Amino acid sequence: MKVVICGIPFAIIYVDSALTGNDRFGECDVMAATIKINKRCSQEQKDATLIHEWVHGVAGCNGTSQNEDIIGVVATELYRQGFRVKVEP
Repeated sequence: MKVVICGIPFAIIYVDSALTGNDRFGECDVMAATIKINKRCSQEQKDATLIHEWVHGVAGCNGTSQNEDIIGVVATELYRQGFRVKVEP
């Protein structure tokens, strides 16, 4: 599965193991063009996490600041408003 961010295909990888840090649901690596999501999350958490990591990807691909508080607020509101990231096979 993948998502295209700024014209770049990012692989979506669902992982069993805990991600770096405490209680992280996901992480985005712009240089590797990957988004990792903890597969133990509920579907709702996976959807919300994908949006959050997608916002990180958009910011990173554009070379802008990745302030976690701002990204968290934007991603949460996008999820609340019904936005979902388009995932391709």
